[in-house]
Amino acid sequence: MTVYARGSVLDIGREGADLCFQNDTFLSPIQCRIEERDRRIAITDLDSKNGVYVRLKGERVLGHGDYVFVGRKLFRVEMNSN
Repeated sequence: MTVYARGSVLDIGREGADLCFQNDTFLSPIQCRIEERDRRIAITDLDSKNGVYVRLKGERVLGHGDYVFVGRKLFRVEMNSN
């Protein structure tokens, strides 16, 4: 599955997020936010119970080709040159 953000922010979670996985009990209602800022992509854990990617708390800059675990889902970051 490929997901494109409509703007510069994409929230991932179990309820009320831009990208929802309702049956993933490892996710908080809104687990994390992926955001473009200054031509960089950052992921921020939003005080979730299980964290993001090796129990990440807080924010981390992502690069092209990085893999991120959120709940039971594995995401790969693909960045274009636009």
